[in-house]
Amino acid sequence: MDYLKKNYLVILLKAGRWQLSLAAALATVSGALLAHPIADNRLASIFAGSFLFALAVTWFNQIQERQDDSRMTRTRNRPLANKTLPVRYAIAWAGFCLAVSILLIFACGGWLAIAILGVVVLFYNCIYTPMKRRSLLSLIIGAIAGAVPPALGWVCAGGRITDSTPLVLFLLFFLWQVPHFWLFAERNRLDYEASKLPLPWRSFGNRFYAHVLVLWVLAFCVALLALPAFGFVHSAGARLSVVAISAISMAGLMVYLLMSIFNKRRDFLAHFINFSLAAICIALVAEKIFGG
Repeated sequence: MDYLKKNYLVILLKAGRWQLSLAAALATVSGALLAHPIADNRLASIFAGSFLFALAVTWFNQIQERQDDSRMTRTRNRPLANKTLPVRYAIAWAGFCLAVSILLIFACGGWLAIAILGVVVLFYNCIYTPMKRRSLLSLIIGAIAGAVPPALGWVCAGGRITDSTPLVLFLLFFLWQVPHFWLFAERNRLDYEASKLPLPWRSFGNRFYAHVLVLWVLAFCVALLALPAFGFVHSAGARLSVVAISAISMAGLMVYLLMSIFNKRRDFLAHFINFSLAAICIALVAEKIFGG
């Protein structure tokens, strides 16, 4: 019995969606550094709390979707999907991560930060996860939850939620979320087709879906270019960086359109927009820390 419990602990530690949780934690830290550009104990608590919170909500997501996961090639080997891990252990682990994350985040951001965590759980686990089996509109709900981390970091570091910066960060992450997921689904198209989940090309048709995707990526690029236009970056170097980053996404979009003509694999556009989002966060934080 002791061996089994140790084995379950290893599974829990290995099977967490670490990359996704780390990305969410880094996004939270970027928002925190924009509000308070100092690496201190509070920043470490924000990172740890947001990382554990992301682990918790993704584990709850796996618990909710274990039956659907068992029908998809990409996810059928997850421990809950193949029943190598009892559900009660996953619930206990997710609850532990959630409890510790709440303590850490509350110590940094108080009740407002806890309310933000509640919004994420509501939108991601309570609405998006069950809704995505029935409606393509669920992605909008999921995108709202996924766009929250920088605003959470801003609040935890002492910034006001009514400031313009967390709103702009939320908008950038929101505009990135939808094409990111659609392109990820394209990469795993056969798997998603077999799952019977609502998919954009199935709902819109391939041609209209491509148009919507292009418009969404264009909106993301325009939002990047709006940063210097509305005074969110100030130095010449930062402005040049923003223009270059937007140009990279635009270049990826042009290649995407070209590959579409020849019916070639085109999900690589996700790499362009992922790089652009990460690069813009680094550019904003670097200007905040080092100034003009």
